Amino acid sequence: MKHFALYACMLVLAACSKGPDAGDALPVHRHADSPGIAWYGGTVQQAFVSAAKLKRPVFLYWGASWCPPCQQLKSTVFSRPGFIEKTKLFIPVYLDGDEEAAQKVGETFRVTGYPTLVAFDPVGHEVMRIAGGMDLSQYGNVLDLALDHIEPAQGLLDAAVGGKRLSAKQCERLALNAWSLEEVPEAELATKASALESAAGACPVEATAMKDRLTIAGMDFRAKKLADPQAQGAKIDSRLVEDLVLARAALDDDARLMATGDALLGVGQGVFVAAHQLPDAGAWLHSFERGMEKISVSDRYATADKLLALSQGLLAQKLVAGRVRDSDAADLIARLKQELAKESIAFIRSGIIDSSLNGLDASGHNDVAYDIVKAELGRSPNPFYWKGDLGDLAEALGRKQEALDWYQQAFNESKGSATRFQWGFNYATALIRIRPEDPAAIVAVTTAVLSELDGSDRIYRRARLRLEGLDKALRKWDLQAKGKNAAALSQLRSHLQGICSKIPAEETARASCDAFLSGYGPGARPS
Repeated sequence: MKHFALYACMLVLAACSKGPDAGDALPVHRHADSPGIAWYGGTVQQAFVSAAKLKRPVFLYWGASWCPPCQQLKSTVFSRPGFIEKTKLFIPVYLDGDEEAAQKVGETFRVTGYPTLVAFDPVGHEVMRIAGGMDLSQYGNVLDLALDHIEPAQGLLDAAVGGKRLSAKQCERLALNAWSLEEVPEAELATKASALESAAGACPVEATAMKDRLTIAGMDFRAKKLADPQAQGAKIDSRLVEDLVLARAALDDDARLMATGDALLGVGQGVFVAAHQLPDAGAWLHSFERGMEKISVSDRYATADKLLALSQGLLAQKLVAGRVRDSDAADLIARLKQELAKESIAFIRSGIIDSSLNGLDASGHNDVAYDIVKAELGRSPNPFYWKGDLGDLAEALGRKQEALDWYQQAFNESKGSATRFQWGFNYATALIRIRPEDPAAIVAVTTAVLSELDGSDRIYRRARLRLEGLDKALRKWDLQAKGKNAAALSQLRSHLQGICSKIPAEETARASCDAFLSGYGPGARPS
């Protein structure tokens, strides 16, 4: 029912502005960074009205112009002739997160991270999500799966949990869906993991690679909570042990590794924390390192993903074994510099650097990362992006005032309300960490950051999540000061309430807005 409610919502929104008639040619908008695809020229809402009339599925791209993984996707996938041909069977929609009402659309479709690709059937049901970082040859196949026997991935998953046996094609549809792009509450992680593991068990015996992918996705959800430092001492359950054993088997078999490589590339830190508890943790780590090394030299992956494989190997070393081998860290640094020396296109360079930062951090080479990132400022069309990273790196290196200067520059130079709020959030929370004794500065900066929410449909999805994070950071700041910052928080709440009052009471954004620092203000007792 919720899918039809969503579609009805889209029709109501579209009624405010007439969409193209089904008998007319669809309006086209060419984007300079992905000119091969004939992107729909109207609004998202109009695209769904056209889809229903023309009985064509919708392909939605959600991203941002400054986002390195987005630019990597455009350069390596959206430029492929086979992929471009497949998009002609859809109504392709390009949505930048800073466009008017983009965050509200993101809330409707539950998309948060950049980039996210979602395929919908002609009446608005989500069919499947598509991740970046896949084997490049897989993208056309994934669109074929979205077109073939259109059936929502979640419905298939529910059926498998209910005991339905899956065909090879249905299993493939589920296995190639980007489950990791879903925002799953912590209380529901184990349930999602169990569902994916059940789907693996419902696949045909011969569908080894697809069963592997589903199990790896389940493993990642099951281990996710272990990434929280407060949970890292928790004992792993027997099912997670089984998943880790299966992942190792896939890593040790070259055919299975190549079929699951992108899934293994995307696992989070919780998996490595869990692997640390295995009796044969050293052997598991060796298998993971071997697998990442093979991916790092495979032509089936983009250069940035090859560097990500090396970076993941170093992160695994740190969390499983407790230390990173100097020789492997040196290999990542040498490979990074080698690839940068060969590449002149700024956004491809950005993806290569971005994919290496976690590995450099894990190996204690934030100084190297700092120099490489700083050198990139003059090449980048969006230097504010790197200035945010320079803030993170300077802070990690103990250079606190320099870090604040970078965070400030990043915020001042960013453009677009959603982007400015994101970088403003980074600046405000850095001030709280680094200069907690300066309430005047914290109030001034946070007030400026909150002002980015003053506009139509801005307190949704990415902005909403960061507003909640800002609320948490400010409350902790006051708690640590034993209530001495209550007046400052009351001032910030009052400022945002001036924005909240402009939002209609029935909008979900109003509730998010009103919740900010609730309990602070005239006559209130901080909660």
